[in-house]
Amino acid sequence: MQNNIEKVLKNRLNNKPNKVFLCILLSLFIFFIILLLAQSQGYYKNRNEKAKILTEEQIINFEEDIKNGKKIDLENYIVMEKN
Repeated sequence: MQNNIEKVLKNRLNNKPNKVFLCILLSLFIFFIILLLAQSQGYYKNRNEKAKILTEEQIINFEEDIKNGKKIDLENYIVMEKN
């Protein structure tokens, strides 16, 4: 009886669909762990904070240019983000 159960379990583990499913499941788990670590380390928060600081700096430059009577050009205040 025990021998039959072992054979059935061994056959099920050797099936191709089970291996594909386990591979996909493992890949999704690893992807989840990577995202979890990125969030816990503050990667996304730091990136958004940097964009916020650049925006505030451009607002200050814009206000100073208005006070000084300089010609306003939108291209002077837009910062392209480098990835």
